[in-house]
Amino acid sequence: LEAEIPNPGDFKRTVVGERSVIMTRATDGQIHVVENVCAHRGMQFCRERHGNKKEFVCPYHQWSYTLRGDLQGVPFRRGVRQDGKVNGGMPADFDPKDHGLTALKVATRGGVVFASFDHSVESLEDFMGPTILKYFDRLFNGRKLVVLGYNRQRIPGNWKLMQENI
Repeated sequence: LEAEIPNPGDFKRTVVGERSVIMTRATDGQIHVVENVCAHRGMQFCRERHGNKKEFVCPYHQWSYTLRGDLQGVPFRRGVRQDGKVNGGMPADFDPKDHGLTALKVATRGGVVFASFDHSVESLEDFMGPTILKYFDRLFNGRKLVVLGYNRQRIPGNWKLMQENI
């Protein structure tokens, strides 16, 4: 829900399927959803469930990302000068624009946030269709949504066990 991240810098970590993602509100007020995996070595960089940050920094090699998921900093990008020689560093053709976090396609409606890894997926409205949209809009009609709490259950078993016994 948008209400969970009302201020710039707010974020919430959640999952899409089994992949960890982070929903953020950037300084421009827009909501972004990015995969919680560093583009450098694939480490999950965010451990907190929610909070407020100006940037995300991977603890592995300290690559830093904006709230939109753009790569903004790489330590020792140009290497380290030692004894008149440069050691390490990124290749000369390294472009930070090519190494941002995996961004998801985001749609919001009535304060609810939807995200997909597939950027070619049809619009939310087309996917729901007019009949379902009518019911959705009746429930999420613009009133302020309040998160009352969370309930998580981990059941050791086949997913069908839960679905068939509800």
